[in-house]
Amino acid sequence: MNDAYAAAFGPRRAGATVADTCPEAEELGLLPLMDQVLRSGKPRTVKSRRTRDGGFYTVTCLPVDSPRLDGGGVLVHAADVTDHAEAAERLRASERRHRETAVTLQRSCSRRNWSSPTTCGSPPPTSRASRTRPSAATGTT
Repeated sequence: MNDAYAAAFGPRRAGATVADTCPEAEELGLLPLMDQVLRSGKPRTVKSRRTRDGGFYTVTCLPVDSPRLDGGGVLVHAADVTDHAEAAERLRASERRHRETAVTLQRSCSRRNWSSPTTCGSPPPTSRASRTRPSAATGTT
């Protein structure tokens, strides 16, 4: 565990198991992932996992061989992607609002029996005869 991890999740005592001292690993769903990496020897990544405090992390678990570890171990690399995840959520919310507005506008147009959604925000077009200008020659002599 390095200083950045301790700053993000708090200090942990050395020599204890991840399951015993790192509740955030369970919260992020990393314990089964770490077991998979140990068994398979292949790296695995999970993206944009949310923590209780509202942060988001992308986590990569890598198998490591070390003479100090019987059967090897797992190196866990966590990247804080909170800003990215929040921006993506804002974009999804904006797109949802846009779709809802478009559906509302389309329904409004349908109720008014206007055929073109592009003209729906304005009154329906009038007939050609009513759009012609009155003659300037009208009047009395």
